[in-house]
Amino acid sequence: MKELKIGQEEWSTYNRNNIHLEGNAIVREGTILLGLNGEIHIGENTVITQHCHIDGPTTIGKGCIIGPHTVMVTHDHDYDNTSGMIHNSPGPVKPIKIGNNCYIGAGVTIIQGVTIGESSVIGAGSLVTRDIPSGVVAYGNPCRVKRKRGERDDQSATD
Repeated sequence: MKELKIGQEEWSTYNRNNIHLEGNAIVREGTILLGLNGEIHIGENTVITQHCHIDGPTTIGKGCIIGPHTVMVTHDHDYDNTSGMIHNSPGPVKPIKIGNNCYIGAGVTIIQGVTIGESSVIGAGSLVTRDIPSGVVAYGNPCRVKRKRGERDDQSATD
């Protein structure tokens, strides 16, 4: 593990050669970037807030905000293999892709193989298990599309 400083912020990285930050990207304190399974690309003007965990391979677009305590996991274990310890049975690795201009709320978990389209919003505490299209607001456990951005229902004060 190598400790890096960006400004006054401290964050951790594993396999630093697989971590790529574009211009003005910010990674806040307590975040772990785990590039063991593949590269992590963080687009320009994107902010990764405090205490996130991001596995590679993951691509985060430009101008995104990733809320605190967000987890992005790109790997799994072969828990159906009963001949040995689960932690010694690696499963498939599938990339996570987040488009430009997305907002991912606090405490969101995104699992392997998920793509979130451009300009989408994922509500706090959501568990994202399938792809989310561009330009929508989605939340819940499991995360589901609730509406298109810009089409707020006047009766829904929390959307």
